[in-house]
Amino acid sequence: MMYSKWHFLSHGKDILNAIPGRMLLLLISAFGAIAQKSQVANDTAADSVKVKTLVTDGAKLAQNQDKKGASYLLQAIRICDNKPSAFFLKQKVTAMTSIGAYYMFKGRYDSAKYYYTALAKHGADYKDDFATARSNIGFANIANYQSDYETSVKRNLLALKYFESVHDSIGVATATSNIANSYIRLKQYAKAVDLLEKAIIIYTKKNNAISVANSTANLARAYSGLGNKQKELELKLKAFDMFKKEGYKKGMATVGI
Repeated sequence: MMYSKWHFLSHGKDILNAIPGRMLLLLISAFGAIAQKSQVANDTAADSVKVKTLVTDGAKLAQNQDKKGASYLLQAIRICDNKPSAFFLKQKVTAMTSIGAYYMFKGRYDSAKYYYTALAKHGADYKDDFATARSNIGFANIANYQSDYETSVKRNLLALKYFESVHDSIGVATATSNIANSYIRLKQYAKAVDLLEKAIIIYTKKNNAISVANSTANLARAYSGLGNKQKELELKLKAFDMFKKEGYKKGMATVGI
């Protein structure tokens, strides 16, 4: 028998009274669970939007050494805690990487190490090789700033291994060029040349013009160490033109022609 909407509205009480008590409790429990799941889904969606905004804006501000960036990133990390979905885990890795870099550039190495250590733990806990790679890159950069180039090489080699495992070509290029720059500091110029040429090939394939220019400028330094002044000048001019084309004045100033 078919009932109209009005029938259910006008006789709803009678219908509910006709349902056995135990069944009624089950129905109420089921409707409550559905409502709760709906609320959780809404809360998660709202948190997703908030976290994405905090991480994006926070990373930009932190890159410019704005302390509000660190505040935004910390808020994002707190929201991501105890949320094991892939989205929140990825955002947390980005936030920890950015805040670690923020403190590193501020010269607050202990604070930077705290977040890079947390990043390493995250990588181990979730078997996240990308997070482990980012942690090693962070520690390598700190070692480089502290003129501990041997440690920087070791950490970058670990980062390289993990970036290769997740097929992150930009990460591979970054670790490779970082190792090369440490070799320049260690006066192992031939090794540096080989690695920088590999990094340039990857950056070129990815159309990362600024990184190509930076690696070209560093390649000039390596050839200077080898005593090849002609090649050094050739590469410096090439790097300068690349920076100029991209409008990157800071890069142009560092070439030192």
